[in-house]
Amino acid sequence: MFYANVIVVKDDVVDENILVTGDTERETVTKKAEAIFLDKCSVCLSNWDEYTQDDIDACLMDGYALFGHGSICMTWPEVKE
Repeated sequence: MFYANVIVVKDDVVDENILVTGDTERETVTKKAEAIFLDKCSVCLSNWDEYTQDDIDACLMDGYALFGHGSICMTWPEVKE
């Protein structure tokens, strides 16, 4: 099983923690998490429409985007059983 989280922080508090899971392969889970991440960016970042493809690619590579008093982050949790 593969996991990824998309976390939205507003005013220094976790506002959303979205768990993305999948059985097939890590790349599929990553693509799902990236789609959710980009959707959250478009909602939370007031100037998202001004981001170039290079800016978007940088956010995906870094795994986070900052806005006002918050951020949107992608993480790949370590699962300990």
